[in-house]
Amino acid sequence: MNEPLCQGIEFGPDGRCEVWTRAAGIQSTKLVTGFVCLRYTDASTTAFPGMDFEPVDGAIDRACRGASSNDNQPTYYELFSEASIEGCQSRCMNEP
Repeated sequence: MNEPLCQGIEFGPDGRCEVWTRAAGIQSTKLVTGFVCLRYTDASTTAFPGMDFEPVDGAIDRACRGASSNDNQPTYYELFSEASIEGCQSRCMNEP
């Protein structure tokens, strides 16, 4: 079975859903009101048992970033529109 390319998600206002596929993953965040940053994990090894996602830097009001808080390249993610954070998480888990 192939591992998904998804490293995590950023979910924001109006259903903005970024599915992060950056090979080095989400390494930083930036304070941005209304956004949530979650890292996709192996549920068996996370600090949050039974969960496929864990908060990055507290998750709330955090936008995902690459190597630093200013590192946000469009090549790091695929942009979708989803009605809920759960829909965004589903996009991530189904990423080939």
